[in-house]
Amino acid sequence: MNKLNNLKHQKCSYNRKQLFFIIVYVFLLFGYVHADITKYVDSKILQVTIYPDRAVVKRTTKVFLPKGDFTIIFTSLPALIQDDTIRLEVQKGIQLGDVRIKPVYSEEEVNQKIKNIMDEIEQLQLELNSLSDEIEVINVREEFLKSIKLTVPTQISNELYLGKVNSQSVSEIYNFLNQEFTKCKTRKREIDTEQKKLKDKIDKLQKILNDIRTYKDKENKNVEIDLSVKKEDTYELNLIYHVFGVSFQPKYEIRALIEQNKIEVAYYAEVSQRTGEDWIDTQYIISTGKPSIGAQVGELQPWYLDLWYPSVRKEMAVSAVAETKQMEGGKIAEDYLLPADIPSVAVETGASVLFNVTGKHTIESTKYPKNLLLMKDSFDSEFNFITIPKKVQNAFISGKFVNKSEYPFLPGNINFYIAEDFVGKGKTELILPGEEKSIQLGVDQNIKVERKLTHFKRSQYKKYQEIEYEYKTTVENVKNKQISIDVFENFPVSRHKDIIVKNVKIEPEPVEKTNQGIVKWNVLLLPKQKSDFTISFTIEYPVNFNISGL
Repeated sequence: MNKLNNLKHQKCSYNRKQLFFIIVYVFLLFGYVHADITKYVDSKILQVTIYPDRAVVKRTTKVFLPKGDFTIIFTSLPALIQDDTIRLEVQKGIQLGDVRIKPVYSEEEVNQKIKNIMDEIEQLQLELNSLSDEIEVINVREEFLKSIKLTVPTQISNELYLGKVNSQSVSEIYNFLNQEFTKCKTRKREIDTEQKKLKDKIDKLQKILNDIRTYKDKENKNVEIDLSVKKEDTYELNLIYHVFGVSFQPKYEIRALIEQNKIEVAYYAEVSQRTGEDWIDTQYIISTGKPSIGAQVGELQPWYLDLWYPSVRKEMAVSAVAETKQMEGGKIAEDYLLPADIPSVAVETGASVLFNVTGKHTIESTKYPKNLLLMKDSFDSEFNFITIPKKVQNAFISGKFVNKSEYPFLPGNINFYIAEDFVGKGKTELILPGEEKSIQLGVDQNIKVERKLTHFKRSQYKKYQEIEYEYKTTVENVKNKQISIDVFENFPVSRHKDIIVKNVKIEPEPVEKTNQGIVKWNVLLLPKQKSDFTISFTIEYPVNFNISGL
């Protein structure tokens, strides 16, 4: 009986142990599966496509996934993501499920960036303090040298009298003092330059620091995506989204290579981004497309005609706005007034243009723009020179070229150079591929222009008076090559029957003369050659007239 009870007890104990191991196994199994069901992935930005009003960011990651259902979480994405643009590119073997965007707050990355900048500022400040200490030491040394300089003459005169020193020794002493004073002054100037550079660096870092702190309290976003994996493998996942806070402006460097008869154009995109994420060591595409326009044409709306009541409707509209603003205690802003009937102008340039930027670049999320080079090319050019001495006594270079690139040059700001010399700024209009364009490239200092009033005489008679004028312009070519230059001048044109412009003399004969009194000469000037251009005229008008325009 006891033996039977012992057997039953052992069997029961065995069953309990078996059940325990089964429970542990199941727990571990489900725990393991549960641990794998959610995966936080580290991703890096692979490519950014920049549009005029936004950017399309492509992030990539590689992750090992066994067969089963998972939730992949991309963390710390910028708050300015446009939620309805998020999509995931996956390889075969994965079926996409639901996508969820959740706001999160994570300041660890921002705090680290702030710490790095503050450490850099602290290091620069230490260097600045060290230079200030050196200035104090130099000041003490200068005071010591001054004290020596004050006492030396008395001592030297006594020792000279006693014959203890000679004139050569005296000269050496004064040379030594002068050299030491010079060293102090030179080092002070060097320190002053170094201090200015350090202060500029600190100011720039402080501005970046302030800019980063404006984003410190902004939330980030996590993107959660459900996946069903059919086959165990290592998969590449690409997350794509649109983000605002981005813009670019075309910018150019146009260089006149006059000796080579070439115009060199460097075409940049000046990119600004304040998205809240830094684009580190990334590939870029610049697109002139406008995704905000949308891909659908929409519907044509009815075209209604009605009677026009301009004064009543406009007055009613302005009055209503005025009453509203007065109730709010404000003023009527110009924005609230109805605009004038100015027609819109549409320019069709065809499909959008894509520029693949060479290499990888970093654009941080700050208010400071970054220039990305889109293309650089040179074009055959015909150079001409223009001067309007009455406005400014300089000669300006005009270059004519054909845009033989495959890209349109969009309207933008220009920095002009003649060879390596910066000569000024300007703007350009749209230049399409194949289009010929003349642009003014700035002032050429190797052409001298001088305009003088060489004759002036006022004569008064009983009923009328006369004024005689003569202007002389001299243009000198100090270049080492022949040039062609257009010289513009004008003489007055009367708009009143009693005001008479007479005795107009123009030398040499102009190539153009308009009814508005505009005169144009064109001349070829050899190296070091001068040419004179004169224009003279007499104005006659009644004594009691006060004339405008003189």
